[in-house]
Amino acid sequence: MPSPSSPPLQSPAVASSGTNLQSQKFGPFTPSEVLRYDKSPSIKRINKWESIQPLTRDYSDIQDAGSWCARVHPEGALYFYDPTRHVYTDSNLQNLDRRCNMDSHVDELLVLATTNGLQLNDGGIELVVQLLRDQQSVLICGYYFVDHPKRLLFWVEKQSTEKLFVGVQGVEKLSHIKYAVEHQYWQA
Repeated sequence: MPSPSSPPLQSPAVASSGTNLQSQKFGPFTPSEVLRYDKSPSIKRINKWESIQPLTRDYSDIQDAGSWCARVHPEGALYFYDPTRHVYTDSNLQNLDRRCNMDSHVDELLVLATTNGLQLNDGGIELVVQLLRDQQSVLICGYYFVDHPKRLLFWVEKQSTEKLFVGVQGVEKLSHIKYAVEHQYWQA
């Protein structure tokens, strides 16, 4: 989530298929801020148990998620992956409105990244996004890019090191900052 020292980036409106997207807000975040383990359950609690039929090996009942593929994290959480754009999210995209909102944010963020010189066709670069609300309940697309060959994260705007060093002040050497960024890479 954006901190007071790093306000969310508001990108300019961009054209897409002849229409202007509304300007979105973006905020860099880190893997340790992903809400994978702090989400409320989305299944209503009822006192009913289902039975598994003999020889059942196909459990696919995931609802349509458009171009996003539903996957299950090894620790059990549902996440979504867009293989065309190399984008991951923990946001539940089975809801059409949420999925359209996410697609709009991702499209604009990728345009913003390309405009800032990022070559997205370079191998090993992926984007992780999550829809978040700030203190004023404004929708923000939290994001970070992952460079797998270098085992690092990066952002298209200035990122405070406050979250990386958990309050330790005065860290200025890039080599020390790199250790913290690589640590976050392994948190993903």
